[in-house]
Amino acid sequence: MYSFCNISKHFKNEKVLKDISINMNEGEIYGFLGCNGAGKTTTMNILSGLASYDSGICLWNGRNIELERIPLEIPLGYMMEEPIFYNWMTGFENLSLYSSKPPEKNTILRLLDTVGMLKSCNKRVSSYSRGMKQRLGMACALVNNPDFLILDEPTSALDPEGRKDILNLVSDLRDRGKSIILSTHILNDAEAICDKVGIIRNGKTILEDSMENLLDNHLSQIYSIETDISIDENLLYSLIRKKVIKDFRNEGSVSSITLKGNKGINDVLSVLMDNGMRILEVKRIKQSLENIFIERTGDNDETSVA
Repeated sequence: MYSFCNISKHFKNEKVLKDISINMNEGEIYGFLGCNGAGKTTTMNILSGLASYDSGICLWNGRNIELERIPLEIPLGYMMEEPIFYNWMTGFENLSLYSSKPPEKNTILRLLDTVGMLKSCNKRVSSYSRGMKQRLGMACALVNNPDFLILDEPTSALDPEGRKDILNLVSDLRDRGKSIILSTHILNDAEAICDKVGIIRNGKTILEDSMENLLDNHLSQIYSIETDISIDENLLYSLIRKKVIKDFRNEGSVSSITLKGNKGINDVLSVLMDNGMRILEVKRIKQSLENIFIERTGDNDETSVA
């Protein structure tokens, strides 16, 4: 349904996007992740038709986004990280302006209620907090009932209750058939609701897969192994040198061992038993999207997620 293939973009002499690709299906939440300066906002501006690109192709149901950049012709809604409003107007008035059709008052009020802004809708936007502006920005992205939503950090200024409300709303929109690209630095949120994830680094896609496959197949496996006696650290260091394991941590008779690449846990257990140890318990430690993100982006100059 949506294909964003080998997109490149230059600013002056710097190539900020390097053949980025995004592939997503209808009714899916796609988590778009990367460190500060990785190229996420530039990519999302291109997706929304607000920016051009130098090479590649961006298709929406077979329609070229760049050739059809008039926003009202493409059924999408875009929420910027810091939405722009007329500060001297009320929230109700701003939202009405975003409607592509003459707005119906009851429709606008229902939408404001959905994002938790009904009580404040008649106040001037100049009096709004950043979190209130984000809620209003979400309403603006939804006002034309788009099929496709681009959400740039929709919960970054919200308190925990507000985050929960917006995440529930995004999940509900997915269940109603909407297709959503979500950029967030709160990786627990992405893990909770995203069906698929793409991670970019220095303007290039480094990983894209379903959330399930990411957690199962794209991360070094960590096991907790309990033995009848403490494992000799010299033995574990020898396994590191042989590239069987990547790292370890000993706590008495229990060791946490990170496997190297596609090595199997049986290789480690065989070595331990050959050295006279009895295996009492083996447990694979569940890891998170944050673990994947750090492992894939941690060895570069970018240090924070955004």
